[in-house]
Amino acid sequence: MNDVLYIKSDDVLTPEEARKVLKIGKNQMYRLLKEERIRHFKIGSSIRIPRMCLEQYISKTLEAHNGNTD
Repeated sequence: MNDVLYIKSDDVLTPEEARKVLKIGKNQMYRLLKEERIRHFKIGSSIRIPRMCLEQYISKTLEAHNGNTD
């Protein structure tokens, strides 16, 4: 079976691009990656973040925040 996956260039982000989306600093971005709170993969030593994984992180964070209302 030859399943073909078509990916646009903006479907995969660098940590720099992802941190700009989240409006956070470099250290915080790499902490989230190290703690595996944002799923990612490596190509050699380069880190790449699928946009879908960034969106999942945002959704989970919103759910956690909304669940902790006082």
